[in-house]
Amino acid sequence: MKDVNRVFLIGRVGADPERRETRTGIPLLRFSLATGRRVRDPGASDGSGWGEETDWHRIVLWGKLADSLAPHIQKGEKLFVEGTLKVQKYAAKDGTSRSSFEVHAEDVTLLGGSSRSGQRRQRVETAVVEESLEVAEDIA
Repeated sequence: MKDVNRVFLIGRVGADPERRETRTGIPLLRFSLATGRRVRDPGASDGSGWGEETDWHRIVLWGKLADSLAPHIQKGEKLFVEGTLKVQKYAAKDGTSRSSFEVHAEDVTLLGGSSRSGQRRQRVETAVVEESLEVAEDIA
């Protein structure tokens, strides 16, 4: 059986993304994504027995995907993210070994119901198609 490392998330961007470049000039885009879920909470203030729990995920986009989406992703935007889970190991200040997890996105879809989101999604899809056509022309 094959191994599988696949992550699918739907959530909201927690803060405007941070765009950087590696020392070799490869663009990257980092942002946090919040996902919520309902959990049993007998002490819920509304008496329903249910509460909301939020998980935060670190998302990283690379290369052309980072460049094409950088102007369109902003705080509060609802996204569908597909990618792989990567573990970053490091030593904490006290010398203990720690791990941090990131989702390296391979596909991002802008979701959202406002006309502004729809217009932005259309511009992103058009930019990705145009970019694909340019790559195809370069190959031919």
